[in-house]
Amino acid sequence: MKRIIAVLAALLICIGIFAACGNTHAKPGKTDDGNDAPSPSSAENLREIITSLKATEAELGLENKYKTFDDVTDGKIDPALIGTWKTADGSAVYTYGEDGILKTKTDFYGTVSENELRYTCLGAQDKNIICLETEYSNYPEDGGEPETELVITYSTYKISGDVLYEMSVEEADPDSDNYNVSVQQFYKADENGSAEASIRSNPVNLESLYGTWKNDEDKSITVGESGLVCDGETYAVSVNDKNDLVVEKDGVKTAYTFSLIYSKYFDGEGDEKHVSEEGYKLALNYTGKDESDKPNLLAVMEDWHTLYEYETWYYTANFDLAE
Repeated sequence: MKRIIAVLAALLICIGIFAACGNTHAKPGKTDDGNDAPSPSSAENLREIITSLKATEAELGLENKYKTFDDVTDGKIDPALIGTWKTADGSAVYTYGEDGILKTKTDFYGTVSENELRYTCLGAQDKNIICLETEYSNYPEDGGEPETELVITYSTYKISGDVLYEMSVEEADPDSDNYNVSVQQFYKADENGSAEASIRSNPVNLESLYGTWKNDEDKSITVGESGLVCDGETYAVSVNDKNDLVVEKDGVKTAYTFSLIYSKYFDGEGDEKHVSEEGYKLALNYTGKDESDKPNLLAVMEDWHTLYEYETWYYTANFDLAE
């Protein structure tokens, strides 16, 4: 049977959600209203957040601990979690209620989905944990109608000011040879339902991306205090209020959607299974308006329209942190 997440897919969205408001790579800049933007060094470092939140069910003592959500009698609602939280691009809205109901609204390329799920909060190994009842669909290998079942999933989380950082807890999966996860980032909405003030006051710390990132073809980019270096050229970098990484040189800008991902690879099977490699990945994506609209980091990107006859002018780059 193939096990496919039905509802959880709507929750584990926005890989590597980042947000900022006009800050440059090393110095405070200006926001759209002309005020000084907070210094990147004062914001949370996403790699450090990932280090603090990553965990397995076994490490947290949760593996096979509860069979159903009703078995979680030791949970309680965290008052700090209650309220509405939004991603910077507005594609996901989560409302955690005092009644233990999480309401979600997501928009994937124009497909809007709304769900209500039961949740509670736990604590283990100095980590805060969201315990969520969600639905899996089991699809027979030979086709046919799927069977659904309610299961429990876990996410660790941290609330820093008006920002909610959330990261999926790794499940035990004997059949998997890799694991990839990113920290999700949500901003607290005010009484009018707007998260703009939260986004403006919580810029991404671009030190999260500092280092040299290499792809499978040994091409690389390096991000640091002086900006971003690619193919011998140096670019200024910043992050806009839509979570895009803005790369600029000689007045030419490209805004990339991007993801910071923690990954693990495994060798062996059963009791002999062990982590053979772990680290960080960086993904950049860009969609052009037409054939002439190309990204300025084209030297390290794949052109899906040309290589794979993709319908749109879509470009991607995937890197591993080398140093």
